[in-house]
Amino acid sequence: SCELIPNPCDTDNPCNPETEICVPEKISGDLYSGVAKCGAIVFFDDFESGASKWTLAGNWQIGVPNVAGAITTAYSGSNVLATNLTGNYSNEHSQAATITPNITFNAGDIVYFQFKAYVNTELYGSTWYDGAQLQYGEHYIGLTHDGVDLYGEVKLFYDGWSGSEESFIGIRGKSVQNTYSTFKGTAVISATETKVIRFAFASDSDGRAPGIYIDDFIIYKISN
Repeated sequence: SCELIPNPCDTDNPCNPETEICVPEKISGDLYSGVAKCGAIVFFDDFESGASKWTLAGNWQIGVPNVAGAITTAYSGSNVLATNLTGNYSNEHSQAATITPNITFNAGDIVYFQFKAYVNTELYGSTWYDGAQLQYGEHYIGLTHDGVDLYGEVKLFYDGWSGSEESFIGIRGKSVQNTYSTFKGTAVISATETKVIRFAFASDSDGRAPGIYIDDFIIYKISN
C-alpha cells in the first residue's frame, strides 16, 4: 500500500518524485487492482507560478483569495484557481479555466484526476444553484470527495423563477468550516486522443456566492 502524495510505493519499488506518483492497489471505481504501481505525472499545478498553464475566461482568476465570509488561504502556498478572488462570482457566468496546451493520452491509459477544493455556492431552500464540472473534451469527469455533500445536482434558473430551468451534475455546496476537500476522478482512454481539460463554471440569473477555489491539481496515468 502507499499514499497518493508523497510517493514512494514501497522501499523496493520507489517512484521518481519528479515524474511519478504512487497508485495504490485499490482506487476509486476499481478501475485498477493489483500491486501498487508508479503512475506517470502528466500535469501538476499548485498555481504558485500564476496562469502560465491556463487560459482563463470570465471570472476565473489565479492568485490569493480574499473574500469576506470565505476561506482566505490556499491549501498549499498562497495561490488558488478561483471563480473570483475578491468577491462573489457573477450572475449568468458560463466560462472555463482551460489547461494550455491540450493533453494527449494513449489508448489503454487509465487517467487519474485529483485536486483540493473549497466550495461555497448558492443555496436556496434545500437546493444548490450554480456550480462547476471538471471536463475532459465533451464529457465531464465524475468525481468523489472526502467532504460533505459537495458534488451532485446543480440547478440553474434564467430570467427569474418563471424562466427556463437547467440542471447538471457538478461541484456545488458549502465546505464545512472553511476547509479544503480532496476530489478524485478517473477516465479510461479507449483511443489515442488530444483533448481539452477544463474547469467549467455556470451560474444562473439570481443569487451569488464566493464560488469555488481549486489548489494542487494533478493528473497522472497508468499505461497498459
